[in-house]
Amino acid sequence: MQAGGRERPERNALEILRFVVEDEAISDADLSGALAAIVAEACAEAGRWLCTSVKMWNPDERVRSLVAAMADLRADFVVRESDSIASLLWLGDDSVSTVEWVANEKFEWC
Repeated sequence: MQAGGRERPERNALEILRFVVEDEAISDADLSGALAAIVAEACAEAGRWLCTSVKMWNPDERVRSLVAAMADLRADFVVRESDSIASLLWLGDDSVSTVEWVANEKFEWC
C-alpha cells in the first residue's frame, strides 16, 4: 500500500501486485464474474485500510479488455512514467531484441 496514512488517505492505495489467470480455457463470462468478485473484495479491504483506490499491476491483455468492459468499475489504464518503471542494463553481446521480459512486476518495500 502507498503511504498517506490517516492524514492523507487520498494517497493510500491497495495494490494487486500479481494477477494471473492459470486456466486459459475459462470463459470470458466466468472470468468477468471472478474479476468483479475479486475487485469487490479488494475495494472492501481497501476501505478497511483507509485506501481510496485499488491498483492492479500490469494486467494481461485479456484481463484489461474484460475490466474495460465493466463500466461500473470506472477503471483507468495508466502507463507508468514517473515511478516503479522497470529497467534493465544490457551488457551482453546478443541483440537487445532477444531479451524477453519475465515477471515484469512491482515489488513493495518496507
